Amino acid sequence: MNSIELAKQFGPILDEIYANASMTSKLDGNSELVQQGANANELIIPMLSMEGLGEYDRNGGYVGGDVTMTNETVKCNFDRGRMFTVDNMDNQETANIAFGRLAGEFIRTKVVPEVDAFRFASYAGKEGISKVAAAAEKPQANSTEQVENAEAETVQAPPAAGEAPASEGQSVEQE
Repeated sequence: MNSIELAKQFGPILDEIYANASMTSKLDGNSELVQQGANANELIIPMLSMEGLGEYDRNGGYVGGDVTMTNETVKCNFDRGRMFTVDNMDNQETANIAFGRLAGEFIRTKVVPEVDAFRFASYAGKEGISKVAAAAEKPQANSTEQVENAEAETVQAPPAAGEAPASEGQSVEQE
């Protein structure tokens, strides 16, 4: 008799989908080190501080150094999410495709473009990174406006059944 254990954790698979689809995932830190804070919008991140290289002495050997590790609580600068409900029986009857496909496509087509746009907008909003003087004189929009503007320009919905795909430069509204 066959004994097949069903997948209980989609997290690692969804993390891999995100990492493969995102242009900025290479900049992610080690997620295993980050913990949930006391509040929903807080993360606890271990911070490591150490001294740099010192003069090596053939007689005395290496110079001693100090290392300090602290845990820093950081508030998230965004709060976005979506909840989908998939009936357990429907999911089992489709061999976990109902949830797996939904979650994977949501990460790939909705989450990744928004995270990348948010990050690029945040990077572009930092002072001193632009070589064009005129760009520095323009008033800066807040991060939310930058994300929304970047999304509007870069994210297009797939065409609905029977519709022709949008041509380049043509925007498509999402519901």
